[in-house]
Amino acid sequence: MKVSVICCVACALLAATAGAADIVIGDLVGGGDGSGNAQVKYVGINADTGEIFDRSDDIDGYLNTDDPLVPVTGSKYVDSVFIMTAPTMPITTTGVTFDFEAGDPVGSCWDLIAKNRSPDLTVLLVNEVTYATGVGIHSSAGITFDLAALRSTHGDAAVKYFSSVIGGDACGVLDINLYVILSSSDAVLDSVAWHCTPNRARFVQIAIPDAARFLTLATGAANFVDWCDHGNFAEARITATPLDQSLAQFTFSKPPIVLCGGSPTALQMTGVMVLYGAKVSLDDASAGTTYTVSDPAILDVTDSGVVTGTALGTASLTVRNGDFEETVFFIVGIDLGGIMAGGDGLAVPPIDGVLGINPDTGEWGYARLDADVYETGDNPLEVSASDHIDSVFLMMSDYQAIHSGGLQYQFPAGDANANGWEILLNGREPGGPDYLNMGTGGTYTNGLGIHASAGITFDLASLRAQYGADKVKHFFAVAGEGAGQTGGGPVNMHVIASTAGDVLEEWQLLNMRDRGEIMSGEIPADAQFLTFATGAAANGIGGDHGCFAQAAIIDRTMDLSFADLALSTGFATLRVDDQVQIAVRGITAMGGFEIDVTDQAAYASDNTAVAEVDATGLVTARGNGEATISVTFDDLRKDLKVLVLDFVDLGEIVAGGDGTADNPPDPFNLGIDIDTGLFGTAHLGTVTDADGENPKPVDTEPALGYDYIDSTFLMLADAQVINLVGTIYTFPLGESYGNSWDLILRAAEADWTPPGRIGLGPLGEVSRGVGIHASAGITFDLASLRDAHGAENISFFSAYAGEGSLQPTGTVNCHVVMTDGAGNVVASASKGPFTDSAEFVELRIPAEAAFLTLAVGSNGDGIGSDHGVFGNAFLTRCSMLDPDDCGTIIVEDKVYVLMGNVNTDSKVDIADAIALLGYLFGGGLKPPPVCAKAADANDDNKLDIADAVKILGYLFSQQPMLAPDHSTITAAINTCTGYDADGVDTSDGKPYFPVQVSGLPPCETQCQ
Repeated sequence: MKVSVICCVACALLAATAGAADIVIGDLVGGGDGSGNAQVKYVGINADTGEIFDRSDDIDGYLNTDDPLVPVTGSKYVDSVFIMTAPTMPITTTGVTFDFEAGDPVGSCWDLIAKNRSPDLTVLLVNEVTYATGVGIHSSAGITFDLAALRSTHGDAAVKYFSSVIGGDACGVLDINLYVILSSSDAVLDSVAWHCTPNRARFVQIAIPDAARFLTLATGAANFVDWCDHGNFAEARITATPLDQSLAQFTFSKPPIVLCGGSPTALQMTGVMVLYGAKVSLDDASAGTTYTVSDPAILDVTDSGVVTGTALGTASLTVRNGDFEETVFFIVGIDLGGIMAGGDGLAVPPIDGVLGINPDTGEWGYARLDADVYETGDNPLEVSASDHIDSVFLMMSDYQAIHSGGLQYQFPAGDANANGWEILLNGREPGGPDYLNMGTGGTYTNGLGIHASAGITFDLASLRAQYGADKVKHFFAVAGEGAGQTGGGPVNMHVIASTAGDVLEEWQLLNMRDRGEIMSGEIPADAQFLTFATGAAANGIGGDHGCFAQAAIIDRTMDLSFADLALSTGFATLRVDDQVQIAVRGITAMGGFEIDVTDQAAYASDNTAVAEVDATGLVTARGNGEATISVTFDDLRKDLKVLVLDFVDLGEIVAGGDGTADNPPDPFNLGIDIDTGLFGTAHLGTVTDADGENPKPVDTEPALGYDYIDSTFLMLADAQVINLVGTIYTFPLGESYGNSWDLILRAAEADWTPPGRIGLGPLGEVSRGVGIHASAGITFDLASLRDAHGAENISFFSAYAGEGSLQPTGTVNCHVVMTDGAGNVVASASKGPFTDSAEFVELRIPAEAAFLTLAVGSNGDGIGSDHGVFGNAFLTRCSMLDPDDCGTIIVEDKVYVLMGNVNTDSKVDIADAIALLGYLFGGGLKPPPVCAKAADANDDNKLDIADAVKILGYLFSQQPMLAPDHSTITAAINTCTGYDADGVDTSDGKPYFPVQVSGLPPCETQCQ
């Protein structure tokens, strides 16, 4: 009886930590009463039958088979669930109806109405933030809760406010309406409806009137299509008092300083809340954001943050939310993309349905061609449908006529091609998405999409006649090669001002790939024509997605002075004779645009014995040590830290080398096929376990004399065999998946990204490392590596673990695991989740470690674009963090444990019992104990509720805990104590520290 009382107290405290007496809605979906007492096995409710499911693997998509709304008999707190079959339909068992949007009902649903996770996922993900609790509802369905039953259990005072972070995940075609509805027994009292697209979120808080009987949450399809419609209500709670809505941070995403006249541009304001660290969208006035325009005649702004230039000129916009305020300036110019689709560049919009113009026929294009375009008539071809367009042309020769005046322009050798591809597009990337992604140059919805090799020429006389010569002074564009699909290019981008017979001015950006830079210049007063063209840069036109984003003609010079510099990387780790090229970009004070100034910057090294740098920014490693390379432009300076040392490069081993400069890999090898264990020379798509052998042996001994790689594996289960001796490692819940993608790559991200480049997000790029698409891994043989390179040189492992940033999106966790030959985990580190970012990881390699495993998990949200990376994955003699710590392998003879310390605060209190209960019964949402044996309070080498009870008895009843050596621990003597690492318990003959404790390492983090 005493044990039961203690357990109940602990459970109550566990619920309290979720937010005092909050009623947690996700708990209701799992059959609980909102206090956190839902059983772990219950995972959600079938929207068609109302059944509370104890499994999810049998539920995919399903149609409404009977009444659209069905009662939920398994919980008195859930009134009903429903599948939308019509815009107006009942939402309660008492017959209350609600008017959803016309495109919301599709008559089906996918997945359960899910407890504490997003539809199709194993975690609850909203706008890149993972939450512990909430409700996931795939369109088109909803759930209604009984507020009367909740008041009966929790009291009237506890049911006063509903709040939630509502939104979607990163699924690219997500388009939904989310609803929060309060109703009495016979009428709707209040509601919130919000249209949601990918990576958006909103914090909703609504007062619950005393007359409210029901709370309904619903997700509508919005566009009659339910693909990817992952509606989420994160941290959905009912509370007694309103929750804090204050912001810790307010960010205004880089707006296009030059607006294309007449074309609406949606601004994006994002706030990070103090509550949950939620990232919420603040564009709308309902989120407390206000907008003030300096000149309404030039600039119009809606309550939802959509700005439109209505007249040519300059105006400012001030954005406010709470205590945060920011002012930006806009120049409104003539929209050249709009003209290319049949508009006049300001007041007259593009023709309805027109996407652009055909460069061969000069006709308006109402659909993408996605095909070659060949010359069939005049070239250039005059365009009669628009006064502002002189002509279009295919670049059939490097010496090409570019307008109706017949002027022949000399493009660089190789710019021309026998054909082009695609029509010239307004605001779309040719061969890419329906917008213009310019990489570091930003993302835009206006401009010219011109696939190589083609161009368009505008009639400046016509533009001056309509707008006045004083408004046709300069041009502006963010020009380059679209990054919406990586791996294309390079391209050459050209802007040419001319008369009928002469070139007056010309501007070029050469060899552009996956990025854009500002092109801007003054248009000569006597220029008659302005030409925009994309050249093939001497490599054919495959993937040559030329873009002139925000292409406009403006009435003034852009201020392109720099406020700061940005380097391609802030550090370099090199071997002697390695080289790295620094790329330098100036960041403009106006608009934050990035412009390449590599050739204009000055470079110097403070230690030329370690690293030299030439006038072009090429760094060469000369000797081991450290050096600082200074990069200056005018009065701006940035430093590059260079570390030169000996290392074994695991990326080179992945491609068939031995990890050193003496035995490099075959240059044709890209990496290893996960399923076959063979080196591959071409990228792959989906990778599955085709022969049932997983992990797969990798044999490098015939070629190299040493078997450096033990195996590769697909992470088909969270508890996965990771090496050939059969070690099973338990990855966090949801890391596994039924397949992976591509090879395990040398120095590259998956999905055909260019070799020799791994993006680390804000940390820059590196040219070495290992790329592993989720969910998969590779295991190296440390014994062979020690034999080949000397044990002292295999003392440390380090890498920048993360998710590659060369292609956007994707979320992964990265794992480093070292095991001995008997299957024991001897060292490990798990980091993440990562999206377009990375973190430095370093581990000392224990003497008993026989295998080193690198693995990438999916973070429970599928593997789409999950480009896991281990940049600069090196084995070294010396620590990167402490260069004086070299060549010693420490054999741990003691393991230090603070008994009862489950969390990370290095003390023993009620929070430790709560943390253990959260891990045991939280469905994989709470972290494991920092040291499993510290949590094993009864020393039975397993973790269960008896250990939480033991800790509570220690705290409140002076009961002792049992240490790893089975000695008794009381509060008077409980300190961080070392126990023999290989000690054996005389009471039962078992080791102090077994291989695993309930699937965990015995003590992953020792006390200090």
